[in-house]
Amino acid sequence: RLVRQGAVGVRFGPVQQAWWEAPLMGDILDKAAELDVPVLLFLGKDGGRALEWVAPVLRKHPSTKVVIDHMADVPPADEDQILALLGLKTLPNLYVKISHTWAISTEGAYPWSDGVTLARRVITTFGPARAMFASDWPVCTRPVWPGGAAAYEETVRLAKEEVAG
Repeated sequence: RLVRQGAVGVRFGPVQQAWWEAPLMGDILDKAAELDVPVLLFLGKDGGRALEWVAPVLRKHPSTKVVIDHMADVPPADEDQILALLGLKTLPNLYVKISHTWAISTEGAYPWSDGVTLARRVITTFGPARAMFASDWPVCTRPVWPGGAAAYEETVRLAKEEVAG
C-alpha cells in the first residue's frame, strides 16, 4: 500500500541482532525485493561489528537492494572491520552510503584524511555506481557527536574535492 502511495524506500536502524535474524525480517527483505524498494541499514555506532551478523542475512536475500548507511561507521584504522565492509561487494544489489567521515575520523578536523581514505577504498571496491554521498546535515553541525561538529560546507567539499579528487 505504501509503495502505491509513493514510498520509495525504507530505513531500519539502529539494527538489532535479535530482530534482524528473526524469520519476519527475511519476509520483509523478500517483499522489499519483490516491490523493488531499497532498504537502508543504519547499523548503529558499534564500529561495524554488526556486519558479522548482518552479512549472513543479506547473503540469503541477494536480490534485495540494500544500502549500508554511514559506511557502517567502521573506524578508519580497523582493517578487520574495513575488510568485512568491503567483503560485501559480492552482493550485486548492495550499495554503501559515504557519510560520517567527520564522526569516525581520529583527526578531529577537516579534511579527515583517514575517513577520506576509507571512502576512497569503498568507491574503489564497490565502484562509483554502488556508492552514494550524504552530507550528514544537520547532524554534522552538532558538537555532541563523537567527531565533534563539522560545517555543512566542509562535508560537501569533502565529496567534491577530497574523495572525488
